[in-house]
Amino acid sequence: MRDDKLSAHDRYLRLVRLIRERDDRVAVAFDDVRRSTAIQRLAAMINFEIVSSVDLGRFTPATRESATALAEILAPSGKRPKAR
Repeated sequence: MRDDKLSAHDRYLRLVRLIRERDDRVAVAFDDVRRSTAIQRLAAMINFEIVSSVDLGRFTPATRESATALAEILAPSGKRPKAR
């Protein structure tokens, strides 16, 4: 956004692209919430580090294990998820 070599319009287009990309990433955690997608949504929330260990403790051991295992699989390379 601070690149003075780009026109205001080009900076705007870059910003719009960035917002769309981030919106898609956040959608993985919060869109289409239903029982059949709950583990995937919880795993995404673990990766965003918005679920605390106390929050995870409210789930059954099986749910915690599934969500944390999936979070590890889906985590961006080089980043191991952990509950806050």
